Amino acid sequence: MLFFGNGCDIPPFVSMEGGEPVGFTVDLVDEIAKRMSLHGQVVPTPLKNTVTELNAGEFDIALLLVRPEGEREVDYSVPFMEVTPAVFVVEGSPVKGEVDLSGKVVGALAGSKQLEMLEDMEALGRVVPYAANDLGFEALVNGEIDAFVAQKQISMATSERTGKTVMVSEIEVEVPEQLAFGVKKGNTELLNRVNETLEEIKKDGTLGELQNKWFESQD
Repeated sequence: MLFFGNGCDIPPFVSMEGGEPVGFTVDLVDEIAKRMSLHGQVVPTPLKNTVTELNAGEFDIALLLVRPEGEREVDYSVPFMEVTPAVFVVEGSPVKGEVDLSGKVVGALAGSKQLEMLEDMEALGRVVPYAANDLGFEALVNGEIDAFVAQKQISMATSERTGKTVMVSEIEVEVPEQLAFGVKKGNTELLNRVNETLEEIKKDGTLGELQNKWFESQD
């Protein structure tokens, strides 16, 4: 068994349908497990507890953003996807992209690269951190902020769920953030097996097929 820890309300990566987890990462973990002659199983985990529970042995791998500071706590697999910052607004907003954020109140996820990026933009009126994407989109719908900047691939489904917000543009960055699997620090045997399998999945086109299946509507 290959146990995979992840929050289960992050479509299209993982969400629940009919009591079962579905999504891009579920399919990817299933494919990795199959090629390792194992069976994949999702362990629902609050995002804030992911690294702690991974290192406690509650599961084998977890979906994580690759961050230099994270290398002290976990070992990352080879990255398999880039995530893109994007601007979200309420429908009909005059904000059409990054250039329109001057003087505006803009939100982002606390501790995220998007928040750091906004704090470096001197022309903004005010930057507001939120503990979760859902809270940022709620503030956007309620008119508390003019725009919310978040990772496109992770936030599109949340935006669509509000029924009132839309993505108006991506933001170009020099170094995009990347997604990878994290394994317990020092678990070199598992890390090597996951990396070898991921490289096979990339090379034979399976990864691209899964990305097209789950993210095609975001292009």
